[in-house]
Amino acid sequence: KPENLFLTQRDDGSPRLKLLDFGIAKVVAQSANLNTTRSFGTPLYMSVEQLSGLKDIDARADVYAFGVVLYLAVTGAPPFEAETFAMLMAKIMTELPRDPQELRPEVPTALARLVMKALEKDRNKRVATLDDFIRELEPFATEQGFRAKMTPGGAELSPVRAPDWRTAET
Repeated sequence: KPENLFLTQRDDGSPRLKLLDFGIAKVVAQSANLNTTRSFGTPLYMSVEQLSGLKDIDARADVYAFGVVLYLAVTGAPPFEAETFAMLMAKIMTELPRDPQELRPEVPTALARLVMKALEKDRNKRVATLDDFIRELEPFATEQGFRAKMTPGGAELSPVRAPDWRTAET
């Protein structure tokens, strides 16, 4: 989630993004027929497989979580909103988020597709690793590169109003 992303500097002064607080998962019960895992984390950023309690969680869950952060950055809104954890969980597991272009028509199609690809319910349809996903984002890494790749003629983009994280409840 955005609160766990910290911008620092490398020795040469260039920016570096650091991820802190990887969350905690703990096995709470085991039997011959059932393994129960309790996951601790922020539900909005949890993938379908995490919410389902699957044991074989892999890097594609990280791609999903990063997709939520990217969706927030691009649209200024979360991909899912609900009043309770159960309602949020049901939406994440069964509904598709609104296309980013519905919320912000100026979002280029290529970027909207990349965001939606990260939020795929079926993890087999997501990019396999964060490294691979970041490679897909690299053409947009600089403002000039982003504008050239994503906007007709390098057009100006209107600013996104970020949600107030202190009052957001999930």
